[in-house]
Amino acid sequence: MAWADVAISAGGSTCWELAFMELPNVVLVLADNQRGIAEGLNNSGASMNLGRCEHFFIEQLSETLSSLLQSSERRYHMSQRGGQLVDGMGADRVAEALKVYSGMEGSGNANPVFGQ
Repeated sequence: MAWADVAISAGGSTCWELAFMELPNVVLVLADNQRGIAEGLNNSGASMNLGRCEHFFIEQLSETLSSLLQSSERRYHMSQRGGQLVDGMGADRVAEALKVYSGMEGSGNANPVFGQ
């Protein structure tokens, strides 16, 4: 991902990695559970969603990629949006929320999961 200019991906969890890497991408929905991610990232400007893979033609993918590769401004915007959406600190926020929820925050109790 680090060396690529553009990626083509299914609409699953890899999309979050692409956003974190600030890599402009075209998303294809291969399963129903990917639709929300693909639509959300498309609406945010971080990805271009082509929808269900059985509903498009290879010419559409080719035209979309060609257009994206010819527009450095669009790639830059997508890159910036991806970085704004995914900062790589999600695991830390989840751990902090779990500490607060479990009452461990500031209690001084040793907990191997949270390192306190």
